[in-house]
Amino acid sequence: MKWIKHRLEYSLKKWQSIYITYKILFIIAMLSFSLIIFSVFNPDLKNVDNLVAIRTIFSSIIGFLLENCSQNKTNCNEKVMFFRNLVVGIISITITIVIMVGYIYIVDIDNASMLLLKNILFSCIGFLISASKNCGK
Repeated sequence: MKWIKHRLEYSLKKWQSIYITYKILFIIAMLSFSLIIFSVFNPDLKNVDNLVAIRTIFSSIIGFLLENCSQNKTNCNEKVMFFRNLVVGIISITITIVIMVGYIYIVDIDNASMLLLKNILFSCIGFLISASKNCGK
């Protein structure tokens, strides 16, 4: 329990020290991510035009996080790299849970939101493998 409290305090300090643009992108990504997860389990939202825009926004932000990390040779201890690793890790775990629950509840395999989540998970896993190889933590 003490370890969790320490990690939360550490993460809060990192959050306070990152750039405002990353905070805004994170908030937009999490809001988009929440709607995408909701749309996986609600077939009425399958082809809503606004949802296409939300999926595009989310994939663009994730693409930015992954692409920006892979191009720059950054120090693994930098606050931005920590934040990116944390965001990508949380998103990967959440997508894995959503996919597992989706299979239990037999979600349509042609669901566009589910396909997007699967593709993003593949990219996130690749990023995390690369980051763990380069950083060791």
